[in-house]
Amino acid sequence: MKFQVVITPAEDGGFSVAVPVLEGRYTHGKKQEEALENAKKAIVSYLEGVGKINRILLKDGVDFKEIQITLK
Repeated sequence: MKFQVVITPAEDGGFSVAVPVLEGRYTHGKKQEEALENAKKAIVSYLEGVGKINRILLKDGVDFKEIQITLK
């Protein structure tokens, strides 16, 4: 699985990383390599959380629906 990330120099030194497809996923590191490793950990953490939500949704009595949206 691949994710695009945005890496920028941080004002206080080091690097900041954002994962645009996963809103709210930001991290940082002193070096680019560290920042990217931290981004990988943040993505895995997010996906593990989604997995937990999916297990809850699969329990008896929980209703699961899909909705469609249109972006303007």
